[in-house]
Amino acid sequence: MSRGLTLSGAGNISAKSLLTDKLLGDAENLTMWMVNDAGEANALFSHLAVWQSRRVKLFTSEKSDESERERTLRLIREAFALQEKGVILITTFRDAQTLLPDLAQLERESLEIKVGEKLNRTEFFNDLISRRYENVESEDELTAGTYRAMGNVIKIFPPDAEEIFVIDLDEEKIGSISPLSTLHSPLSTLQLLPIDSEYETVELITALPDDAILIADEIIGEENGNGSEKFLEGRLPTVGEWSAKNPAVKKLFFTSFPEENVEFIHLRFLSILKFVTPRDLIDDLRIK
Repeated sequence: MSRGLTLSGAGNISAKSLLTDKLLGDAENLTMWMVNDAGEANALFSHLAVWQSRRVKLFTSEKSDESERERTLRLIREAFALQEKGVILITTFRDAQTLLPDLAQLERESLEIKVGEKLNRTEFFNDLISRRYENVESEDELTAGTYRAMGNVIKIFPPDAEEIFVIDLDEEKIGSISPLSTLHSPLSTLQLLPIDSEYETVELITALPDDAILIADEIIGEENGNGSEKFLEGRLPTVGEWSAKNPAVKKLFFTSFPEENVEFIHLRFLSILKFVTPRDLIDDLRIK
């Protein structure tokens, strides 16, 4: 796929899901699929589960009954998830402008510990507290952003991790750092990110890695916003303006009507008869 391709006449959600699966092939690029509203997002999620072999995730800016701390922890995980390969991330046009933590800042302010280094327990716990980690009394309470100390063992759940890590102390030194699960190997270094709601931010759409693919699925209301919603100085940006924010990302735009564009392809009727087989069509689209 070139840096930009526009398709019309692609059909319903099922047809788009199947076509996109064939277009992406074995590529492991992160793909963000942008739709108009939550209803479309949920429907697309269900269809992609059938047609796609990749892992599909649904991104939502706000969740009900979510505290500020819970939202901060979730957005930190979402920011790191953008580095994953082989994932299709579904989001609405509005949620695509969600402000995520700037990973560079989080990493600069993180606390790094290494096996074999000295560890002053008092200083270490003060460092965790200053980064808004919470001490819990039982192992059942260990969730993202918490820790528990018992004797020479410290169990901690970093905000960007999938599991708990166990730090074994050998007198005043770190003897080992191991995931609680036996499925993963011990670590030599563990990075503990801060949990701070006052971080520098970057929009989700501009935080995509350079090898990502952005799919804009028949986005409507570009001039005045979706429905009655108006934001970003009175209106939503157009898809073209969004694209300009991250020029390295490849784009695939589904539209309702034909366009006069050298990178445009209409898929209905006579436009596909020049291809002998469906594979020829797919190969031609991949090249473009």
